[in-house]
Amino acid sequence: MFLRILKNDLKRKKTMNCIILLFVIMSSMFAASSVNNAISVIGGLDYYFDKAGMADYFIVASGDTESLDKILDESEHCKGYNKEDQLKIMTSDIYYEGEKAWDTTTISFLTPIDNRYLKFFDKDNNEITEVEKGKVYFPAASAQSAGIEIGDEIEIRIENKTMKLEYAGLLKDALFGSPIIANPRFLMNNEDYRELADACDLECSVYYVNTDDTDALSGDMANSASLIWFSGDRDTIKLSYMVSMMVAAMMLAVSICLILVAFTMLRFTIGFTINEEFREIGVMKALGLKNTSIRSLYTVKYLGISLTGAVIGYFCSIPFGKMLLMSVSDMMVLDNDNDGFIGILCAAAVVLLIMGFCWGCTGKIKKLSPIDAVRSGQTGERFRKKSVISLSKSKMSAGSFLPLNDVLSAPKTYGMVTLILSLCMILVMMLATTTNTLRSGRIIDLFGCLPTDLYFSESDNRPSAAQDDTFSIDTEIERYEKLLADNDMPGKVSIEANYNIPVESDDTLIKVMMLQNKMSSCDEYKYTEGTPPQNAHEVAFTDQICKQLSADIGDKVKLTLGGKTEDYVITAKFVSMNQVGKVGRLHPDAPTSDSDMAHTMAYQVNFDDAPDKDTLLKYQQKLKDLLDSNAVFTIGEYVDDCAKTADTLSIVKNLVLAICAVIIILISVLLERSFISKEKSEIALMKAMGFKNRSVTAHHSARFMICGIAVALLACALFMPMTKLIMDPIFGMMGAVGGVDYTIDPPEIFGIYPPLLTLLTIIGASITSLYTKTVKASDTADIE
Repeated sequence: MFLRILKNDLKRKKTMNCIILLFVIMSSMFAASSVNNAISVIGGLDYYFDKAGMADYFIVASGDTESLDKILDESEHCKGYNKEDQLKIMTSDIYYEGEKAWDTTTISFLTPIDNRYLKFFDKDNNEITEVEKGKVYFPAASAQSAGIEIGDEIEIRIENKTMKLEYAGLLKDALFGSPIIANPRFLMNNEDYRELADACDLECSVYYVNTDDTDALSGDMANSASLIWFSGDRDTIKLSYMVSMMVAAMMLAVSICLILVAFTMLRFTIGFTINEEFREIGVMKALGLKNTSIRSLYTVKYLGISLTGAVIGYFCSIPFGKMLLMSVSDMMVLDNDNDGFIGILCAAAVVLLIMGFCWGCTGKIKKLSPIDAVRSGQTGERFRKKSVISLSKSKMSAGSFLPLNDVLSAPKTYGMVTLILSLCMILVMMLATTTNTLRSGRIIDLFGCLPTDLYFSESDNRPSAAQDDTFSIDTEIERYEKLLADNDMPGKVSIEANYNIPVESDDTLIKVMMLQNKMSSCDEYKYTEGTPPQNAHEVAFTDQICKQLSADIGDKVKLTLGGKTEDYVITAKFVSMNQVGKVGRLHPDAPTSDSDMAHTMAYQVNFDDAPDKDTLLKYQQKLKDLLDSNAVFTIGEYVDDCAKTADTLSIVKNLVLAICAVIIILISVLLERSFISKEKSEIALMKAMGFKNRSVTAHHSARFMICGIAVALLACALFMPMTKLIMDPIFGMMGAVGGVDYTIDPPEIFGIYPPLLTLLTIIGASITSLYTKTVKASDTADIE
């Protein structure tokens, strides 16, 4: 009997059942793939790090590393360490097909295979134990951005030495493998490495330290004479994979939204079906069937749909999940042993949730009685006005009044539609705003720089003064200012230098990356608390550093600059994403030395003539030609180059936009088809009164247009609070505690997405409303 009821019901409501099936398929597919991906990426990082042999603490240092070796040997907090020798070069010193492969301001590391401590893996997750002479491995993201394929040849140019190497395949590197770190590692043969190392003085070391107290270990290293570029614990490295975790989390959020939409659609469909079949329910009760038996009859259909959708969704989730993990699997070793089981479990969970929800929705059957079959499902009593507006008191035409009256008369139904469509629109607007923010100059301060006209670097912009004792910031700035003046682009050049400085407060001693721009004033930077440093013995720190030092504004700390230890007063706090927020700022007059410099940011240029946008673009191209480098950026391009996340978020945004478009169309079709079935008698009456098909279609479409306008207004009002609620904690994990100043692009945010998604809603409803042509005036005979 159940199968016969299921067969008859599926034939009778093909459109509605097909849409519900699509929602179940999409829910199962997204649930299975996104949960599996989230487990693989977020939970799989520890698996990957353990497999690669990652330690508890990492140090990248150059200069006198013997002093660092001695400190680690004597430290009671060091449980053992390993050391890898590297060569540090500018990434722009690597060429492909005669041009710079990566024209960026970043540093790359050359690592000999025989000196490795960390385990490296190839595309098939096999450990790389040897590299042939003349070949090199490096990350897939670097190869893809330069268009390099296996077998292609790259050329490394270091000082007077040139070496050609063949790309042997992608490298999975747990420490430097994340694109956000932007310091790719090149794994090469030991003989090739020694040949390059003998031709230059660019060696540095990477330390892998095992410890049970990272804070105490950091304090032990503060007095090291080594030039420490970077130091951090395992959790800090995990944050570099934040983009991949964000994508996994976004897909999980989309799957949850899809399941909620499916539940809402089921609630509406079941409620509509019960209201439509009051006669059958009343007759069954009159015949003695109990509520449980009748509810089982109605849920059997959704059991069939759920099982079918779950099976299809599970098989669709396999290729879909692999597509989502494609970029992640190229840089991580993922534990996929349980992905099939997880997919089946998620699909089964979707079926159980849907069946439980369906059973709850059929509870309305208990309120119906046999007499309802006689009363046409109505008790004949109503204790309130059906609508808040009246046709007799309104100046609107009938064509305008009817759709507005329908929407206001059924607030629950149309409110549900508005809420669902608003969530879809808010999700897209939130991702678009985050992407625009990561491509705008409004967050340049989070990277420790001032807003200027252009930012540039060239291949001889050395990553550290330690490479050359003759390097001088002042000399370099004078050289570039002369170059600009000689080419009719006079301007002021400055640069943010980074110094790894020992800082002591009470019993706490740590090394802090201190920022300093000798050509600017501290007043030009943003601070969250306090006042900018006004003299050489005042400093500012981020909140993270203040907590490490157990210090606050007004407290004194000891800094060692140029071999001299003196007291400095903390006058302000600020926010930064550099070093995951663990930095400080020195006054321009602070006694720093170029020889103590760890590295620099890009050179910053402010032109004297305050060029407009078109002129600035001309200056940019001219400077590229003069420097023979493409690493000349506008402020927005430089932020994008530093963050390296906007492109990934843009892809996710477009994917979510496509998914939301499909959801909106399906919802519109389902609801309009339901309304037509429910209102068949009303449509027939309208036609009997003289309304033409065009007017009836316009009436039905106008209801969704009203909902679409309400959705657009609601989404525009709520998307910023939602963006702050969801994205601020993510930026906070990357150092931007307290949120960021988001960039809203009005033409895109308000001029594209709301009209586009509203238009899709209207189109879906309008096309479906053409079905009203099948209703004839003679169908008024069905009115009871």
